Parts: sequence; C-alpha cells; structure tokens
Amino acid sequence: MDKNFLEVSPKSLSRSPHGLAFVTSVDGRGIFSVFGIFQLRKGVQRGVRTIYEFAGALCFVGGKVIDAFLQKDINETQLKTYIQSYIKLASKRVPLARVPAKDVAKLFMTQCFTKQTNSGPFNEDLQEVIEIFKNAGNFASTETEEEFLKSQLGETLKGPKFARLDSRRPEFSSWWIEFSELTHMECPQPDKIKREIVQEKKSKNKEKEDSGQKWRVEVAQRLSVRENYVRFAGIARHMVYWFIYRGGNDKIAATFVVAHCGIFEAHRNGKHLTPENPLLGLFVDKTHLKCDEFGTCFGQTRVPLKLTSSRKTCNLCNTPAEISGRNNLLTCCDDSGNFKLGNELTQAILGNLIYNYNREKLSDEVMLPLEYVLLDALNCFFAHALNSLYWFFKPNGAVVRELVDFLLRSMKQRLCSPLQKLLPVKDVVFKALQQHCATTVPESDLENIANLFAASYDNCLALGEPMLTGPIEGFDAKPEWAFNIALCSRIANSIRQKWKFLSSTDKEKLLSFKREVVTDLVQDTFRKTMAMIVRVRCKEKSMSIKGSSAPFLACQDHRCACHSLSTFQFNFLSNLPTASRAKESHLVYKPSGCGDGEGILTLNSVFYMDDEGDALHEFIRLANEEVWDSIEELCQSFQCERLQFLHYATYRRLVLAFKMKIIQEYGDIQLLPETTILDAAHFRESCGGCGWEENGPERLYLCGGCLGVRYCSSLCQRRHWEEEHRRVCTGEYSDKIKVTEAVVEVN
Repeated sequence: MDKNFLEVSPKSLSRSPHGLAFVTSVDGRGIFSVFGIFQLRKGVQRGVRTIYEFAGALCFVGGKVIDAFLQKDINETQLKTYIQSYIKLASKRVPLARVPAKDVAKLFMTQCFTKQTNSGPFNEDLQEVIEIFKNAGNFASTETEEEFLKSQLGETLKGPKFARLDSRRPEFSSWWIEFSELTHMECPQPDKIKREIVQEKKSKNKEKEDSGQKWRVEVAQRLSVRENYVRFAGIARHMVYWFIYRGGNDKIAATFVVAHCGIFEAHRNGKHLTPENPLLGLFVDKTHLKCDEFGTCFGQTRVPLKLTSSRKTCNLCNTPAEISGRNNLLTCCDDSGNFKLGNELTQAILGNLIYNYNREKLSDEVMLPLEYVLLDALNCFFAHALNSLYWFFKPNGAVVRELVDFLLRSMKQRLCSPLQKLLPVKDVVFKALQQHCATTVPESDLENIANLFAASYDNCLALGEPMLTGPIEGFDAKPEWAFNIALCSRIANSIRQKWKFLSSTDKEKLLSFKREVVTDLVQDTFRKTMAMIVRVRCKEKSMSIKGSSAPFLACQDHRCACHSLSTFQFNFLSNLPTASRAKESHLVYKPSGCGDGEGILTLNSVFYMDDEGDALHEFIRLANEEVWDSIEELCQSFQCERLQFLHYATYRRLVLAFKMKIIQEYGDIQLLPETTILDAAHFRESCGGCGWEENGPERLYLCGGCLGVRYCSSLCQRRHWEEEHRRVCTGEYSDKIKVTEAVVEVN
C-alpha cells in the first residue's frame, strides 16, 4: 500500500478527473462512511481560483443513506489544510481505502441509490450528495462486477476457500453482536471462557468444546432473519471491494467473496446461517469474547465493564464515578446496566425541584433551574441510551438534539398544565421517540427506553421527598441552591473540555482578579460588618465607614470590636491575602512591582499546571475541599474569634466571586436550553500561543511532540515553545523535537 495514499492535493486529484473518495471499513451494524472530493472549476485563466467541494455520506450496506454533509467553495489552501487534516484524523479512528469516486458509486453505494428512503429529520445536503455520487458513477467502466472480481482476484479465487480472519485487525474492531441485540433475538447467554482451554492448541475436554459449539450454532440460527441476511451479505460484499482497493490483501478479499456467496445461497434456499461461514464465525467468536469482557456471560459475578469507567468520570456525560477498588463505578448507571437521569446528585436535585414545583407552585423561581437540570438529565440519559440500547440504527446528533428539545417542551407543558399532569411520563417520552426515531429504531425498542425513562423519573421523585426535611450530602434543599449546584456542575464540565486548549495568557487572565475589584469586595464586607458593630455596640459614632479610601477612626475602648475590624482592614488590604506567603495557599497576591500598591489576586499554580482541567473542574463544581482547608487553616491562625469569622467570610466571598468570574468570562458557553455539553461543535479550539479561535480545527496544527496543543502559525508555535512549552511537552516524540526558523519539527 502506498504510504501517501491519504494525500489530498491538486496533483493527486488530477489523477482522478471525476473525483477522489475515501471509504471506511464497515462496522458490526453495517454502517460505513464515504468522503468524496470533487473539482468544480479549474483555474486556468489568470485570477481564477480552482474550486473544490467536499461531500460525505453515512450509509448502511443494506441500502440506505442515513446522513450526509456537503462543503462547497473550497480553495487549494483549504484543500491542503482543512480537507487533508480531516482525512488524516478520520484515518486514525477507522481504516480508510482510497477509491476513485466513479467506482464508489458503482461498487459501494449502488444499493443506497436503488433502495434509498427518506428517514429521520430533513437534511438539505442529503439529496444533493446522492446526486453528486450518482453523476460520478456515470463515468465508471461498463464491465460487470463478476468481470471486475476476475480481473482483480482471478488466481486468488481458485486457491483455498478462505483465509483465517484475525479478529485483532483494526478493520474488524467492532465486528461483534451487542448484548442488546442478543437479548432482542432471544439468544442464550454464553458460558464463561475457560482460559486454559483457549491457550491449548487441541483441547482434550470435548464436552466443554461441544457446549461452546452448540452456543455458536444456536446464536447463528437465531440471527437468521431477513434483516441479518441483508446486513451480513452487505458487509461481506463491502469488504471484498474495500480490501481490493486497500491493496495487499487479495486472499482476505477472496475469503469475503466465499462468505458472501454462502450467505446469499443460505438466504435463497431458506437455510440457517452457520458459524462455519468465515464472516459469521468471526462475529460469533468475537461476541463470546466481548460477553466475557463485559461480564454478561452465564454465572459471571464480577462488575461488567459497561458499569465502570476508565477515568474518574463517565466517558460520555462526565458525571463523577465512585472509586471502588480497581474499578471506577458509574453513578449514572444502575446495577443492570440501565442508565439513569444523570448521577445521584442530579437525580436528587431534579426530584427536589419537581417536588417543590408541584407543592408550592413556584413557577417563576423553580421553572428556570428545573429546565436547566432537566436538560442535563435528558442529555445524559440519551447520550448513554442511544449508544447502548440501539444496535441496528443509531440516531445521529441532529435527531438527539431535536428529541431532547421536544421532550423538554413536553415535560414543561406537563408540569404547567393540570390536564397534562394526568398523562403518564411514559406516554410523553414514547410520543417524542415515535415522532423522531420511528423510521430508524424498532417500536419495541422505543417502548423499552420509554419504560426505562419513566422508572428513572419516578426514582428522582422518590429522592426529592426526603430533601424537604433538611440538607442531604452537604447541599441545602432550597431550589435556588440546588439550581446553583447543578448549573455549576454543568458549566464545570464545559470549562474542563476547553481548558487544555487555552493559552497561558488566557489562563492567567481567567484565574486572576484586579486589586481594585478585591478591594471593593473586601471593603463591602467590612462596611456591612462595621455598620452592624456601630449600630449595636460601638460607642464612637463619628467614625467614617463610607468608602475604602476614608480614614478609619477606632473608638477609645480597646475592648470594642471595632479595633479587631481595624486590624483586619489594614492587614488584609496591605498583605492581600495573608496566606499568599504559604506555597500551599490557593489564593496568591502578585504585586505590580511599581510600588503603587496595585496588583492582582490569582489562584495558585496548581490550576495552571493541570492541563486536563481537573482541579478547576472541582473548584467550579463544588469548590474542592483543598481550597476550604487552606482557608480554615488561615482563619484558625488568628486568636480573635471575630477575626477568624471575618476572614472566613471574606475569603468565602472571594472564592465565590472567583467562581462567578470564571463562569461569566466563558462567553461562548451560552446558558440556553438548546446548549448541550455533549455537542463537540459547541467548543472551539484555540491557538496555544496567541489564543486565536477558529470555527473548526481546519487551520490549527498539532504539536509534533505531545499532540496536545494546537497552533495557528509557525510563529506562534516557535514563540510558545521558547516561552514554556519546551518544559512541559511530553510525548512519544518529545525527545526528537527540534526548533527551526519556520516550525517545530520532529526528527
């Protein structure tokens, strides 16, 4: 295979006058993608640019174009940056094959043209993309598919019937039957895999081998329905042509020819599928391995992987996971693998808000936080459900967003209208699912997910009732406080996703306060406290407390509280803050260096050095315990209880002010109902040197060492490398990086 087969340039496109395409390998559901680049106009005359268009389609091998997109008016510069980077990024996630566009229409998408049906939300680009590939297919050669296979695999087809298909190949990474499909087809659970039998070349225990063989045969028979004949035959047919154009795998391509013929003959003669077919055998064997890995085999007691996360948070919705031994248990999932409406905190808040709304009718105060919390709960639920419960067609992102918006409006109507409250939640959800997913998801699955949602919703209501009696797990039962917790948690997830793309300048600006802001905040606390002291206890009535610059005159009674307040005022503002001298302090004051008393108050370097944003995430979400511990240690260092309380109150206001400042300065995070943290297009990546943001990653280049920082130009990359990135760059190629005048390169 050519090493430059992913190259996209005017020279490479000139070799394919009717367009160039890249086709992905097919997954276990029979879904594949096609990316096509077509030249619209050749810039021959002076001043006329060459224009291209970029089309993509998501297809099902049985004959359906599920989704499509079209990018028009692309020049040569964008061709080398945007399109080239897009194709290379796609190749890292799924193997690609380079195919002329005219052959794609004839060999890979011909079933999609003849059986295409309109399904899902309306897509303006879909019909136009179909016509583009159809027009390219008009220039394909007139030879039949049989003639094409003979010309490509003539001698190979005469060899052995099939080659061994290695399940470790990346092309077969998703070739297994999901547990939800096995349940849907009423397949039995497999037995646990005996490792000692797998490692032996020839097992002497024939009884155990026979039980495994019986399960393989029974599963293949249960899968022998019309939809699966079309699905598996389409997968085999797709991989035949895919391996031919991929190159160097003619024997595997011939194996799939045999597999396709076997499936076609079984369907025509009314016979069951068998694991002796190389394609079915690979699917069944890998399914057994996955069931053993996920903990769904018969008699398994260990925690399934579906209930755990590889990180401290869920990989999909970023809810915190419960650390238990070696496994991080997901709190957004129950013991049966059914995903709930967010984690336990989100469920408790949602139940509390709904209970308060039904009980007190606080529509103005509760409906807005209820809308935000319910939106997060819906996004969390469907982000998991649509990736785990649906095994045939998964609704795309547009369907999910429309579904959540519709369901959010329906739930609000149900809460506000007395008549709507009589309608069960299950019926509301089922109606929404039926309206948006009926053409792509079986009705039985829609009913199952509606029942699951209704059960989770009832659990939230059950959790909400006890909260009225008092605080639970550290948060108050008031609706506005619950809303604050849920909103900060949602914003914290968004901030963490973008934090690693911010430049050091933007991070410092985000995590710092100007001296004048802090002075006003401290003076406000001081004035309110002093006014109370003067009004209640202080004998001196002539002291000035109107502004921060006014002199402070304490009374003559040294036992009066105003002397403690005077000490606090001058010490706190002159050495702001007192704890900044300690390295472990989370609040650090940096003077301007001009002797003018100006400076900035900033969070400690622990937040700057955290590239993943975990520390900042905890700070925004619930103000992590380390911050409060450092504040309490500082306050306890004062002997006067009044100073302890006053310092604690002021630091608490500073921390909360920091939190609100960080949230407000993330202007691109719109707190609207249609905003979702699960939508990757909502977050824009920025240059690590200057912080310039683009509406996509097409003009940003990755660092060749750590592959974690992006740059808009070689100048920014070189400057950032000299300033700080040289010290923190860690990666496979970091020791091979050298700095040139133009760009940071890898040897």
